Amino acid sequence: MSNTKKADILFCSMVLIHMGVMLGFRFSTIKINISTNQSLILSQLLILTPVAIYLIITKTNPIKLIRFKRIDFATILMVILLTILIMPLITFVNALSMLYSENIVTNLSSEMTGNPFLVNLILMAVIPAISEEFVFRGVLFHTYRKSSVLYGAIISGIVFGLMHMNFNQFSYAFVLGIIFALILEATGSIFATMLAHFIINGNSVVLMSMSGKLLNALGQGSDQATLQSQMTPQYLMMVAAVYGMISIVTTALAIGVYIWLVKHCNRVNHMKAVIAIRTGENRFDIRKAISIWLIVGVIACVTFMFYYEINQSDVSQNSQVEQNIDSVEDNSIQIAPFIIS
Repeated sequence: MSNTKKADILFCSMVLIHMGVMLGFRFSTIKINISTNQSLILSQLLILTPVAIYLIITKTNPIKLIRFKRIDFATILMVILLTILIMPLITFVNALSMLYSENIVTNLSSEMTGNPFLVNLILMAVIPAISEEFVFRGVLFHTYRKSSVLYGAIISGIVFGLMHMNFNQFSYAFVLGIIFALILEATGSIFATMLAHFIINGNSVVLMSMSGKLLNALGQGSDQATLQSQMTPQYLMMVAAVYGMISIVTTALAIGVYIWLVKHCNRVNHMKAVIAIRTGENRFDIRKAISIWLIVGVIACVTFMFYYEINQSDVSQNSQVEQNIDSVEDNSIQIAPFIIS
């Protein structure tokens, strides 16, 4: 069995298990009360469990498969700088995606503002940075890259985005997935991508905390309906335009930092080999790389994402109607938090 087919089977299994549990909670005749904190932990377990079973069945040693190389202080600083510089690009992609899809993180923010900051940081930044990087840039990417590093970066980015199960997060998670894979190739260590992932999600936790406090200080509601109503198409277009212009400069600087990072980690020759087009017997054939398991997994994810969008749209419309009935005229300032992850 080819390496890509093994990874495709793992991805498809993760999708079906994840969807089965989510739909089971949705349509269960037994009322199950699960908090947002518990659902976040459960979502991580749903991706870690299939991977653990996969490693056992295939007798794969993750220590040998994944590069857990130590990184020096200069590399840490460069990864931090690179991550900060790509944030405007991610915000730009996020704003565009919110024009046609619901922002699930905004929904989460209204449910998690009651948590202590440290709890939110652990649940939304520390745990995902470790578990998701282990799964997507660790097991999946390292398996896909055996056929082609560039294919591995792209397909692991697609898989990473799809596993978020909604179009909004897919949009920027796909971009981040490719960037994280390239950081891994530049540094030769998964610790670098864990750091970058933590910074991205940690930034969202900080913004969520600051937005919640500011809304409360101004006497504004932080419920889901209020937050969604504040994110009008005009607001999102303005955010996209501003961050689009900023991202042109910051992304160019990020590319410069990336080149600097590659040189510092002595990975220049490696990266040249990565981007080189292979010919002859070593030529990569994408038709052989894509299996029916990958296709099934992608179709299942996209179908569920459409179902989620339709369901969320109905919920938002009902909430808006109730809000319009119960609301009174209010000329106070409206501020919508913008969370990117």
